[in-house]
Amino acid sequence: MQSNWIIKGMVILCVLLISIMGVSASLGARIEDYRAHREKVLAPLSEGYERICREQRDNPAIITFQERLSYAEEVTELIVSEFENIRQKVLADLLDDMSDDSKSPYQESYISRIRATEVYTKYSPLMPRIADAASLAVQDRQILRDYYVELCKAAEDFILREGVGSIAFDETASQEIAGLYVVLPFLHIPDDSWREQNVDGLPKWMSTDAVSRGLEQFALSIKRPLTAYEFYRSRQKRSKKNELRSREDYCLVKAKSFADRAEYDTSIYCYKKGIELADSAELLDKAIVGRLMLARLYDQLGYPLLSAEHVKDAMQKGNKSDKWGQAALKRLIYLYKGEAYDTVLKESAEYEKDERCAIYVPQMKYVLWLTLKKQEKPHEARELAGTFLEQYPKHPLCADVFYASAIEAIQDGKLDQARLHFETIEERWPDSPVSAKARKMSRSLASMSQ
Repeated sequence: MQSNWIIKGMVILCVLLISIMGVSASLGARIEDYRAHREKVLAPLSEGYERICREQRDNPAIITFQERLSYAEEVTELIVSEFENIRQKVLADLLDDMSDDSKSPYQESYISRIRATEVYTKYSPLMPRIADAASLAVQDRQILRDYYVELCKAAEDFILREGVGSIAFDETASQEIAGLYVVLPFLHIPDDSWREQNVDGLPKWMSTDAVSRGLEQFALSIKRPLTAYEFYRSRQKRSKKNELRSREDYCLVKAKSFADRAEYDTSIYCYKKGIELADSAELLDKAIVGRLMLARLYDQLGYPLLSAEHVKDAMQKGNKSDKWGQAALKRLIYLYKGEAYDTVLKESAEYEKDERCAIYVPQMKYVLWLTLKKQEKPHEARELAGTFLEQYPKHPLCADVFYASAIEAIQDGKLDQARLHFETIEERWPDSPVSAKARKMSRSLASMSQ
């Protein structure tokens, strides 16, 4: 009983502390507090910054810098606004826990949310690169760099200083505040440049597994797989596990995961990044596997000819890979699905002569046989079917050839021959996908002859 009173007292103390910090203040007042904080932080650099802007007002570097700075200021105020929303929600929830009322008065001021993902997605393409910065004096470039860094840091420091209560008493709030905190670093540090030291430079409370996983997922959701990888790697190092994937493996694994969840745009982006990394590291087999995985995804989405082009790219860049023959077979399959029959005929003849395709020749002949049937070339198709059955009598695809031959026999009125083909399938390839259909057709023909 006493412990319940202690817990309740702690909650009341928390509420009082947060209230003193100004949670009940209006959103406008909170923004004004932040602006005053920002002005104080930037004051030591303002004179030098304003001088450069006056002296170099027509310089493209200054024009683009001011444009970037304007967006950064806009972003910081959006972040502070959303941070205030989170704080008000935390207080409202705490008050609800203490009260029998179903709704706290603070919930009335909890305005519609602006997510960190939305802020990053909106502003990332807008932030311009600084044009021709080399035209500025080294000292002036340093002043501009310091001014920009301090502007971003002002928002980060404000969030941390004002958000202690929210972080300590609400796990969801801590996740959301962490997301807001990293928006600015993400905007000015490209994904390819994000490294271990950037993760280590974040506040210590962000290093917990829960927050780290949240930031990893946030980075993936905004197509920053290499940033996400660094959060993953930092957790693996802390846990002292040896199961550390390479960056290219990480991207390919995440790409497949996104594809399985039907998040295709992010999946494609991660596949391409994994392939790029494998190419850079000259990991030919891994690069070709990545391209084959991406091609399979495009095929699933209904773009077999696009798949075929990606496989062609894999074959050109990985012509010394052990998986080249497998890629050639996949290309023929995608070309067939895309009804590029003439290309199938041309390329299948080339691949059959290539020793890298030796173990895939039966499957290639099968695709060629299907293509001849689609082109309504029955004589060539029958001739190839006969050759196939003679050269590869135990190959599983023979079941499909026999089944097609049986159907043709039925169409020609040769029911006994058709039944014989069906029975051959049952006997030699009972596990074939067409075996059950063959059994059913065989029984039907048997009943007709009685």
